[in-house]
Amino acid sequence: MLATANLDKMIKLWNTNGQLLRVIVSGIDGLRSVTFSPDGKTITAAGFGGQNRVVMKIWNLEGEELAKFEGLCDVVKKISFSADGKIIAAACSDNTVKLLTSEGQVVKTLRRHYGDVNSLSFTPDGQIIASGSDDGTVKFWNLDGEELVTLAGIRDGVMDVSFNQDGKMLGIVGRVRVAMLWNFDLDNLLAWGYDIVHDYLKHSPYIKENDRRLCEGI
Repeated sequence: MLATANLDKMIKLWNTNGQLLRVIVSGIDGLRSVTFSPDGKTITAAGFGGQNRVVMKIWNLEGEELAKFEGLCDVVKKISFSADGKIIAAACSDNTVKLLTSEGQVVKTLRRHYGDVNSLSFTPDGQIIASGSDDGTVKFWNLDGEELVTLAGIRDGVMDVSFNQDGKMLGIVGRVRVAMLWNFDLDNLLAWGYDIVHDYLKHSPYIKENDRRLCEGI
């Protein structure tokens, strides 16, 4: 099944043959994102909101409204579920990522971006979130809200981020004709770092002789 969201506030459900199955009137202005829960039993959509306005809702596949979220920010630009479906991450126009339960409770607000957050993606195990922002950075977070690392210098901002199925590669799309693939495999990153340090220790004229073997055996 495929879900599409339109600026006319309509969410449409289709089968893989292109047949329209159901139309849901969302009541949300300027729909920006729609996604299925990991178990495929519910749909979440988000768009323009603001103070005391509905910015995100959850429905079952019959179109029955199950939950709604008010006042998170002016615009929720992207939503994504954790692998177990217990956490919804919302990319917000107030420079934050908000982590919510499916009942609508905000459990964490991630605050280290300095521009609109346009996109986000969970690793397949649901333990790490990548967020891309107008500030030209991609940040990685754990579910406790701790910032793990930042990739910076992406010109004119980041529009989309996505992990591949095994979580070892991250795709990044910039605003102006930029697409990148980052190796997120920890073992490969450690091996790459080892090669750099090993080469430096071996050849640098500034290293003491008894320090040149520091990386041996690692």
